[in-house]
Amino acid sequence: MAANFILIPKMGYLASCWATLLSDFSHYWICIGLLRKIGFPIHTVKLMSIPALGGALSGLCLYLGRSSSSIFHIIPFVVLAVAVYVGIISLFRYITKDEIFSLINPENSFKK
Repeated sequence: MAANFILIPKMGYLASCWATLLSDFSHYWICIGLLRKIGFPIHTVKLMSIPALGGALSGLCLYLGRSSSSIFHIIPFVVLAVAVYVGIISLFRYITKDEIFSLINPENSFKK
């Protein structure tokens, strides 16, 4: 939050994006470090490669819509970015059918 207060007045809404990215990246590496410390083998390249590819391609979709002057012109780029991300994740089978089912129907996800 401190980064948002410092950077947003200087850089605008992009500062919030950068601050969130930095925060999420830091959080990820702290969690990976803690999991490794207690003995869980985490393969970071295998874990991050598919979501990183999906994120990069969806970010490219949003970058293409950056010069839109109205919120209504940006919406198709946002929809495209979400579709690209979900498509990449699905194409490489990063999530299983059971995980998709638990997202759609969370109350039945723990009954087996």
